Amino acid sequence: MSSTPTYVRSDNFLKTKPSRVRQPSSNNEIADNTQPSGGSREHYFHFLLGYLLPLIHEQEKRQLSSFQVLECGPLMTPILNKTLSLLGYNFETIENEAIEEPIYLEKWDYEWRCHDAAEKTIEKIKSAWSAEPCCKDLESENLLLVRSQPSSYYVNGGAEIKGYGTSRREITNWREIRDYLAAHGIQIAAYEPGSHSLGCQMRTFQRAKKIVGIRGAEWANVVWCNELDALIFDPRPPATTLLSLLKRKRITYQFHYIDQEKCVVDPRLIYDYLSRRV
Repeated sequence: MSSTPTYVRSDNFLKTKPSRVRQPSSNNEIADNTQPSGGSREHYFHFLLGYLLPLIHEQEKRQLSSFQVLECGPLMTPILNKTLSLLGYNFETIENEAIEEPIYLEKWDYEWRCHDAAEKTIEKIKSAWSAEPCCKDLESENLLLVRSQPSSYYVNGGAEIKGYGTSRREITNWREIRDYLAAHGIQIAAYEPGSHSLGCQMRTFQRAKKIVGIRGAEWANVVWCNELDALIFDPRPPATTLLSLLKRKRITYQFHYIDQEKCVVDPRLIYDYLSRRV
């Protein structure tokens, strides 16, 4: 009896090393695609760019009648399952140990070799989520990103990599910044991506013109943007992986160094940034 193939992001968290590997679907497959990648698919950046998008790209090429996908933790797995269901795929979600016939995916969290293929996949996911309700009260072209509080899974030892959201980095005075800007005639929406559906995140980022926030996984959402100017506060430069994405998406950006993971930002700095034309 043949086994069901599993789409796999080859990373350092694979608990088993499968003995059988499905052959690449094209001659353009990356030669070292089975070498482990950094990051964890339980965290949004590597989940979205390193697993969900290349998985859909590969499935569209292969057109498998059924396949398996990997558990991605309590926050990412529901996004994975809903997206694949919206696309009409026949799939099963399994743990690492159940892998029998892996199909290794391209490393889109680090690079994509074909820009058109990536954009086509992005548009396909956008279309799948197009009917999802979105926050009408957040229809602003300026966004101030608010990081989410971590669930217990990410702080009590259950996650592949400990830490999430505000347990890692945050702008602690974001309310002060929002109120200061409002008092000085600058409209901005304080937006917490992690508390909204994938469809809402897509449309909120897509309509934004300027986004301000601290370095973090939520910046993966720039894949939904067409034109964007970004101000990113970073306590640990250089943000090599994020920089790669910003350049691939042709995002206009500037990084501002801060000396603490949890920082207070001068609202006047953001006022000056938002007051300037791109």
